[in-house]
Amino acid sequence: MTAAKRSATWQFGADSNAPAAMRRCVREQLEGWGIVKSDDLELLVSEVVTNAVRHASSGGELSLEASPTGFRVEVSDRGSGSPRMRAVEPTEPSGRGLLVVDAIADAWGVNSPASGLGHTVWFELPLAGGVLQE
Repeated sequence: MTAAKRSATWQFGADSNAPAAMRRCVREQLEGWGIVKSDDLELLVSEVVTNAVRHASSGGELSLEASPTGFRVEVSDRGSGSPRMRAVEPTEPSGRGLLVVDAIADAWGVNSPASGLGHTVWFELPLAGGVLQE
């Protein structure tokens, strides 16, 4: 990959197939850029897209940017409220998405417009999660 940043954007629907579809899009894009699959990147994409579909009850947009040092992903939706980490009991079957993002990503956050409708969850990962092909 050259020193220039590369980016791609996809739309996804508000359905249970969206996380798998976005993982596949990211995997195929990375391969196209000559980057070997990044399990951490795909896992975090899945978590954030799942949150958009499940909690915002909307489809949205996923943007991926790759630079020589790492990745930045932004997932925007049209839901109300604001994503937040929460304490989850060990017996609860879900609710750990942002805990996973927090544990793996170098940085992450939420950007919400003043209107209160919609938001963007972003995260960054170092290139160590992917390997450049020679």
